[in-house]
Amino acid sequence: MAKLPPSTCYYALQRYTRDGFKFVDRRRNNFFKTWGPRTKLKGPVAEYLLNHKVLTAWAGFSLVKRVHELAKLDVDIRPDTLAQFYKRNKVRYVVCKYQY
Repeated sequence: MAKLPPSTCYYALQRYTRDGFKFVDRRRNNFFKTWGPRTKLKGPVAEYLLNHKVLTAWAGFSLVKRVHELAKLDVDIRPDTLAQFYKRNKVRYVVCKYQY
């Protein structure tokens, strides 16, 4: 049997007594899973990023450079978000880095 910290046991018993000595499944009330995926890149910004001309023009840009280009269009995102957006839409990008 696993040993639990006293604080965990204390709060579990506190919830159990508060709920009328019944176990309440908290996962059932978690509505975040029913909302579906949320993304910051929607509408015209997503269409712009998936445009073939933009993708070819930005072919040599790194994710950070692409985020800076989007910042000029008042779109504030992180490189991780952009990478997930590309992955979700099956966009492959390769940046060649040369060593001197």
